[in-house]
Amino acid sequence: MAATTRVIVQVGHCSQSVGATQVAEALRSALSGNTGVSLIIAGCDGACFAAPQVLVINPSGDTQRHTNVSLDDIPALIEFLIPDNTAQQQHPPLVKGGSGDLASFFVPQTRLLLSRCGSIDPSSINEYIAASGYSGLNTALSQSPEDVIQTVMDAGLLGRGGAYFPAARKWQGARAANDDPRYLVVNAEEGEPGLFKDRHIMEGDPHQLLEGALIAAYATGASQTYIYINAEAHLSAQRIETAIRHAQEVDLIGD
Repeated sequence: MAATTRVIVQVGHCSQSVGATQVAEALRSALSGNTGVSLIIAGCDGACFAAPQVLVINPSGDTQRHTNVSLDDIPALIEFLIPDNTAQQQHPPLVKGGSGDLASFFVPQTRLLLSRCGSIDPSSINEYIAASGYSGLNTALSQSPEDVIQTVMDAGLLGRGGAYFPAARKWQGARAANDDPRYLVVNAEEGEPGLFKDRHIMEGDPHQLLEGALIAAYATGASQTYIYINAEAHLSAQRIETAIRHAQEVDLIGD
């Protein structure tokens, strides 16, 4: 099968407010039937000020980043995606903006939690696995729960809610509890004022949250997990539900 050009539209709670959904639908309609281009709806990579963003990745891996894309830009973008000559297809010009515009934002960062956000299809478990997803779970299951907790302790992993409480301390307490069943609660409610840290992960890389929950459940001995999502975070809930369904289909998790 011939390699295709990947067109990634970043659609998250932030970019929806500036027309990302409409941009994605316009591109879907314009590219319908074109077998040389695959359209991917991803989450936001955190550069919300540049939304809507469209990433064009050609078969060689070169990436063109189009920022603040509007419906008015779609005809020009389509012209460069489906050009009349090969030279244009290999090096499509930018519609507006470019990777250099975001250099000051991305270059100083070492991206860990958000490393896949904005570049993979959050609805595809296969893309997550291809990007080393669930390898951490595989490693954890090869160790004892106590060793997993010690690994988390040694890593210095802290909570992200503002108090920065050591995660391993919580896991140790749950592991030491005598009562069963034990429950794992993932707090993704974002109750702190002005915080939207969890939505980027749930919208852009939902299987990462599930993988972390599975590792935590194994380490603590929890048999059931609840994910608490803000009632207004509709897109987060939708993508988490899809990820859960796909994980169930491959027997990674139960009902």
